[in-house]
Amino acid sequence: MEPVALYRTFSQDFFYNFHKHSTDLELEELGTKYTTWLEKNGPTVNAILKGTQHPTALRDEARQELEFLARMEAKFPKQLPLNIVGEHFESETGFSKLDGQLRRLVEGRSHLVRLIKPAEYDKNYWFYAASDPPPQHVFCLEFGLDMIEYLKRVRDTNRKKLANLRRALAFRKKEICQFWTLAPYLPHGLMQSGYPWDVSMMTILRLAGRRFARDGQPFAGTAKFQLGYDEKMPTHLLARLEAMRDVGAIKRGEYATQYGIEPPEE
Repeated sequence: MEPVALYRTFSQDFFYNFHKHSTDLELEELGTKYTTWLEKNGPTVNAILKGTQHPTALRDEARQELEFLARMEAKFPKQLPLNIVGEHFESETGFSKLDGQLRRLVEGRSHLVRLIKPAEYDKNYWFYAASDPPPQHVFCLEFGLDMIEYLKRVRDTNRKKLANLRRALAFRKKEICQFWTLAPYLPHGLMQSGYPWDVSMMTILRLAGRRFARDGQPFAGTAKFQLGYDEKMPTHLLARLEAMRDVGAIKRGEYATQYGIEPPEE
């Protein structure tokens, strides 16, 4: 199946604006625009997500159209909510078993609750969770669970490197947490290139820390929008396209000398 096929199964309901209460006509118009965009740009999106073309292959005009649709999409809030309980999150992941400094590394549970148990993170999510079908968030869910499992294995930590990595993970640009928006879409590309899941997770954290120390941001790509509720929507597609900048550079061996990250073995 071509990668773009996932996005063609989107629901226009995820364009709903909670502040102005979108009408059915507005949702239909935005849905039509997104469908048209996917049909028109599908071949380029497929090539980028397969790694045969660079993300810059998407024309500026097409990117601007997709960014407009992302702007209209229902999203999680930019500000981290306070005092997240995450009861089901805790029981299902064993997050509390992580060493304290590793819990602080990921800013407590906030980001991971959004990825793994979004309905415990944002009250607006229930608007969709009660519908049929509920929002789809497989990429984010798997990334969050894999990160916790990987961190459970970490035993030796370097305080200086950990402090730098913590800043990399917390880095914001235009109020958007760059690591937590783009990172969920790196593992898929890395594992398709030949990395095991745990090596993929290690590579993502190593890359974020080393890039931040050298260049002041965790990844080559840039996220302009907070992720929306469903992974088939424009915010997620934009994040996945941007993530391919780093995936491609790793695969081509460009980061071997810059950041000491070797490409996967053929």
